[in-house]
Amino acid sequence: MPAPLETFLGAAALGLLTAIGVIAYRHPAAFKKLEAVLFWLVAGAMLLMAAFNFGILAGESAVSLEVAKTGDLLKIVRAVSSAGIPILLAYGVPAALFVYLAVLRSLPFWLLEKEKVENEDSKERH
Repeated sequence: MPAPLETFLGAAALGLLTAIGVIAYRHPAAFKKLEAVLFWLVAGAMLLMAAFNFGILAGESAVSLEVAKTGDLLKIVRAVSSAGIPILLAYGVPAALFVYLAVLRSLPFWLLEKEKVENEDSKERH
């Protein structure tokens, strides 16, 4: 992937994560609906990437069985395996997104507790 495209995708992902954080902070009720959709999108993407990687592994084993008679086995297996999705991208990013969604989901509980402490402090001063 070209460097400008990677930069654009990274900036777009950061902007999207920030927007989701702002929605979770300012509109908790709307975030509950959005969070369910995002959870299933991330879970579906993770399953699709896992299925794709499983297909690549199945392709490698099928190719290795068929081409074992020739000397080009190593070249062919490398070509097939280079099409796979990296493990960090396939499993690490969705896991990080699940943690991020869990933190955002717990955000209202943290804020409510902080507001209670601030209200108690202001009552004691008066």
